[in-house]
Amino acid sequence: MKNLSVVFFFATLLHLASCSRQSDFSAPNQSAVVKPILADRYPTTPDEIELVGNLSKITDIFKVLYQDNANVKLVNASIYARVFPDETVLLGDLIFPSQSRLTQFSRFDSLSRAWGVDLNIFARQFWREVSKRNDSELEQFLQSLAPSILSGNQYSVDNGTAPPVSVYFPYSEIFSPSSGGAYLPTVSLLSASADTDEAPGNEPVYVNGTLTGYIPVTINDLYATSHPTHIIGVNGPEEPASGPGGGGGGGSVVVGGSSIPPPPPPPEFKRAVHIENYILKDQYDNLISFTGNGGGSEVRLNRVSAYLQSTVGATISFFAPLAAPSNAPASYTFNQSLTSHTRQEIADKVWKKTVSFDESRWDTSWVQSNFEQALAVWEYDNTNSRTFFNGQLQSTLMQSSFPSSLVSGSKSYSVGVASNHPPIRHLRISRQNYFSQARVNTGFGFRTGQSCYRSDWSCHEWNDFSDVPPHFYSVPSPLSPLWPAYEVHWDTKSGAVFGWTWPYRVYYVGIHPTLWY
Repeated sequence: MKNLSVVFFFATLLHLASCSRQSDFSAPNQSAVVKPILADRYPTTPDEIELVGNLSKITDIFKVLYQDNANVKLVNASIYARVFPDETVLLGDLIFPSQSRLTQFSRFDSLSRAWGVDLNIFARQFWREVSKRNDSELEQFLQSLAPSILSGNQYSVDNGTAPPVSVYFPYSEIFSPSSGGAYLPTVSLLSASADTDEAPGNEPVYVNGTLTGYIPVTINDLYATSHPTHIIGVNGPEEPASGPGGGGGGGSVVVGGSSIPPPPPPPEFKRAVHIENYILKDQYDNLISFTGNGGGSEVRLNRVSAYLQSTVGATISFFAPLAAPSNAPASYTFNQSLTSHTRQEIADKVWKKTVSFDESRWDTSWVQSNFEQALAVWEYDNTNSRTFFNGQLQSTLMQSSFPSSLVSGSKSYSVGVASNHPPIRHLRISRQNYFSQARVNTGFGFRTGQSCYRSDWSCHEWNDFSDVPPHFYSVPSPLSPLWPAYEVHWDTKSGAVFGWTWPYRVYYVGIHPTLWY
């Protein structure tokens, strides 16, 4: 055992020396400043044509419901509660109140009380209009949208195949409740009949405060920034935000694949790498959609690691999961972050911050013997198309022998993701380069102000989920809260399409006082 340790020690030193000569790379043929190309898509299959027809029927019902101001207020309350990300609410949660996730969120309850609206009344009026139409096919379609709890915080419709029909309120920030006009009955309506950025819609006409009808208008991003608009379509696969209060966004994504074998006992010091801020400057989805690829953009941040993978066998085809420590809640999902960007945030080039501490995690402990990892940034689409992250990583691998042993080597990877676009960012980086340059200005300035995750632990409901008490957790330097921005300037917003901050935290597993790095 001692001889094996000596061999491994010298192998590690040799590899670290080679790492210092190796530069990090971007994905081949990828320019970080190339704007995404969004092509219009129209329904072609019988199922798609039937779906678009049902969306049109639902929009006609909303035209009738919106003659009652309370119904407009109720839908806006459900969207402003931010129970679902990307300025949406699922139709099933509006029309099946006994199964609705809305009732579990305090912000929806408080808005409903403040605006004097009731979910049950809205649902009764909706189904009354449905029954007047005597359309059995529409009724069957609507019944398939009933939400049901599968497990923990995971939700889906009952049959698992119905599309997540939603009401989408683009640029809702402009008409926020604080402005006093967000819930007023001035909402234009549009039924999604294509994946596109411009389509005909309907603008309400009022006479003496009473809705008398609609006039045809062309709805696009410019129109939606000056006229409150509800789009009835399939905006995207949405799940409720975490926590009972609402107001969330972000979240985590479960990525399939084999699990990485458990690592050896943890070192005394652990270094956890986070992505705490991010910015997206171009739209990756159409304004209007019937396929689930509309509205804001859902960007996913993943990690590729070869650590403790077998020296033989197929290439790595999955992203590295984050192992759930022993003190994590049973329902907690440890995977990479899902960032959600509204169209207004993209247009305004807004630097965003992860909603909670655990959502910022990229690697909970980047061990010294994991020489390289890759950052994978991509935009999720509801599609059968696949975009691939391909490359090779140097790391500590598991030798296929008996007994098994650890060796330094390289391993190829090819991870496919559901996206209609090339990777937004694909960056391989060595551990040595990352930690030696993590505090260096990359040419894009420093994040101003302090992160929520500071040493005084005043963040709301802070929890490390890593078996370490908060007072044993530290930032590298208590005197300097600054971290550099990557690829987009923090102040001027110039640079690539996507930018981020990449800080790390050091914590000590033991009984001694915190040691600052």
